[in-house]
Amino acid sequence: MDRQDRRKHRRLPLHLGVCPASQAPEEPDTVAWQTSNISSGGMYLRAPALEAPQGGSTMDFVLSVPPGVGYSCAHTKIHGSGRVVRRDLLSDDMAGVAVCFTEPLELEF
Repeated sequence: MDRQDRRKHRRLPLHLGVCPASQAPEEPDTVAWQTSNISSGGMYLRAPALEAPQGGSTMDFVLSVPPGVGYSCAHTKIHGSGRVVRRDLLSDDMAGVAVCFTEPLELEF
């Protein structure tokens, strides 16, 4: 059976560190969560199952963007808010979390 793709936004397979805003570390390489893909409307991330937010919850988060040619010469943080629309158990210790952005993302330079 073919499942129709109902996504409103094109997704990019981008792997960025992400964490709850209340736990944002000073060192970006210490972030344990990571996006699998991201779009203008939301993101899908992987997190340890014990830390992953539950479906229906809201979260404030920080995305960690490493420096790169064409967009930033320094490490950048992106702040956002979202609603967890789905939580998948990927393995005994990892969960996948689908987040719909509820506000525009804010860049920190």
